[in-house]
Amino acid sequence: MTDARTDALKTVTKALNESAAAAAFDALLQSGCDREELLELFAQLRRAEIRRARTTKTLKKLAKTLKEASTGVADLTTWGEAGNLGLPDDPRTWLLSFGHDLELLADAIRERAAAERTQVDLRVERARKRIVRQVIQRTDRPHDEHVAVLIGAVLGGNEYSVQQHLVWRTLNRMAIEAEALEPERDEADKERLSR
Repeated sequence: MTDARTDALKTVTKALNESAAAAAFDALLQSGCDREELLELFAQLRRAEIRRARTTKTLKKLAKTLKEASTGVADLTTWGEAGNLGLPDDPRTWLLSFGHDLELLADAIRERAAAERTQVDLRVERARKRIVRQVIQRTDRPHDEHVAVLIGAVLGGNEYSVQQHLVWRTLNRMAIEAEALEPERDEADKERLSR
């Protein structure tokens, strides 16, 4: 078991021990869901959410570092020893241009980080679809109220209501059904995760 997988399972187990989540989890188990399958699916959701959050955090940190570097490079133009850096003939112009390029790159990365926060993460979406599909396959019902509580608990801090879940499930009905028709992909995922 990989460290990320182990950490995700621990986080999921902790989240599911909260009273509302525990009751929802127990209700799904009593309805016919398999405990280990559900834990693994919710761990996949948690890992997908962590990847998304880390990507956003890394992009923001990189943008800040580049912005600081662009300011530092631009400040070198007033340094009397800039000519001794081995830069092209006119170090002042080169440093200003390079500082400006770094600033443009920082702005582009900052914009990407903002888009990342608002963009739908396909890994998170797929994990949610797999959870819903599994619950429907095991119980012949979607159990929206229980699934919504569990998804909200696993994602932590994210407000996720039953109404939001119903809307999401309705909009993704065809994709959830299509997910159920790809058992070979499930087997490939299980094999990859067991390594």
